[in-house]
This record gives sequence, structure tokens and C-alpha cells, in this order.
Amino acid sequence: MNLADLLSVADAAERLGVDQSRVRQLLRAGELAGAKVGRQWFVSRISFAERDAHRPLHGRPMSPGTAWAVIRQIEDDDPPPAPQRIRDAALRSLDSLARAVRRRALLEQYYIHPSEIRRVLADPAVVHGGIVAGEAAGAAINVAEPYDVYIPDSSLTNFVDRYAAMPERAGANVTAHVVADDAWPFARDQTVAGPLVAWLDLRERGDRAADEVRGVLRRPVHR
Repeated sequence: MNLADLLSVADAAERLGVDQSRVRQLLRAGELAGAKVGRQWFVSRISFAERDAHRPLHGRPMSPGTAWAVIRQIEDDDPPPAPQRIRDAALRSLDSLARAVRRRALLEQYYIHPSEIRRVLADPAVVHGGIVAGEAAGAAINVAEPYDVYIPDSSLTNFVDRYAAMPERAGANVTAHVVADDAWPFARDQTVAGPLVAWLDLRERGDRAADEVRGVLRRPVHR
């Protein structure tokens, strides 16, 4: 494994909300995949993301509408963002937030022919998350795909037909986040999501680019 694809035991423990000894126990039991580099154990980002995605939520899961309201409250500059100390407190609990809002959309994975990807990227009918939104926020991202697009539920069939999108898991190059029409959170002319959405998309699939976007989220707010 490449070191960029690994998390330290300390990072994995913090994000899972457990002791480091518990993470080492999971590694020994094979419940988390990892690798030993020198004398230190590291956790596979993909394995971590899979385990985290299936971890039971504490309390009642957020509905899509509630999830998007929380995301907007953290991200929006209008009204003005919360004071920096409150923003920092929210950022310290980002991993808990990610688990709480993971039902903000249904995920559909597709393979779209590479010749059509440029059209997808220019499509005003979708909102781009993931790597596109992360780069737009100023994160240095060195991966090209998969792409994340947000689509209203009523537009999914047209999207699939327009790009001859084929349902796929192993070779998917586009992840469609399908949002219920009555919970659609984006402005009419918006084509790129904010950095928090970008981070959520990347984190949920264990993409190492999530760390770059997390760094953008932690930058102080200047007013």
C-alpha cells in the first residue's frame, strides 16, 4: 500500500471515537485492513471508510432535509458565518457530522464513456461535488476521478439516458448523489457544491483527497 492511502492508528481512533488499542485490536482481528510500516501500524483509508459507513448512528438519523439544513448552516456566508471559535468547534466534530448527514442523498454509481465526461462536467443540470468542488475551494487535488454529481430525483432518468450511464461498482467513474426533489438544497444557477460537501463526498469513499479539502475547511474565516 502507498502511504498516501493509509491513516495512522491515532487518526483512525480519533475519527472512530475509540481508543488506539481498539484500532490495533481491529487490525489484528482483520476487521480493519492495514499495513505495518517499520514499527508502526497504519489503517487502509478504504477499509476505514467502509467500516465507518456501516457504523450505527447514535440517535435518530437526519432526514435529507435536516441534513442539508445543517450543511447550509455551517457553509453559508449569507447569513454571515458563525464566529471562528464556534466554527472551529464544528470542524472538530466533522467526522460525527459526516455520519449524521450521510443519508442526505441516495448513491448511484455509473460508468460513463470517457468521451462523454467533458459534457457531464459542463452540464448545468447537475451540481458537482467531490474533486471538482474541492478544487474550486482551493484544495490541491491530484486525482481525476471518480466524479461526484448531485442530481434531483426527478432528473435521474434523463441523466442516465443522456449519457448512456451504465450501473457499475468496480469500474464506476461517476457517483450520482440523488436528492429528493423536496430536499434539493442548491440554488437554481449553482453548478458546484461547497467545500463541506466536497469533503463529505471524498471522505465517504476513503479518498485521500479528503485530507486536502479538510485543510481548506479549517482555514480561518476572514470578514
